[in-house]
Amino acid sequence: MKAIFILLLILCFFKVKGQNKDSEQFINNFYKGNDTIVYFQIIDKFTLTQLEKIVLKDSLSGIFEDYDKKFSLTRSERSQIKQELDQMQKYHWSSKLFNKIQGIAVDPDSINKNLGQNKIVTFSKPIFIREKTYCLFYNGYSCGSRCGQGRFILYKRMHKKWVPYIILYKWIA
Repeated sequence: MKAIFILLLILCFFKVKGQNKDSEQFINNFYKGNDTIVYFQIIDKFTLTQLEKIVLKDSLSGIFEDYDKKFSLTRSERSQIKQELDQMQKYHWSSKLFNKIQGIAVDPDSINKNLGQNKIVTFSKPIFIREKTYCLFYNGYSCGSRCGQGRFILYKRMHKKWVPYIILYKWIA
């Protein structure tokens, strides 16, 4: 019995490590082409609440140019997404997240010290569903209280690349 328990713990470790590697690879590809990125280590609670409202419905609905697109979620997918959003409240990105980009991790409480930077980006941990063929991802930036934008998009994996599939949420300041 003890051996089975240890085996299960080891398997869970490798699954989480693989998911983190996929997440970091997605984010590195997303921000590819940037020299330096100043980013928040955590995603704020207000944004997470907005994202949760969107994904707890039976189907995801597009907005703006994607207003006519729908994507149905299974009960288990909604549960997985909810669980991953809940975990994001405590998740801190590493200051060594980016491979070829200088990443500067900042805490939201120290934003005033970093306003000299062009913009501060924020992003969610990518949520992969349907055997990693779809991915929910939030990204945004702020450059002071009157400048910024954010969007929550369902991406689809096509020909080994992630392409925007449905815009689910968008804000602009």
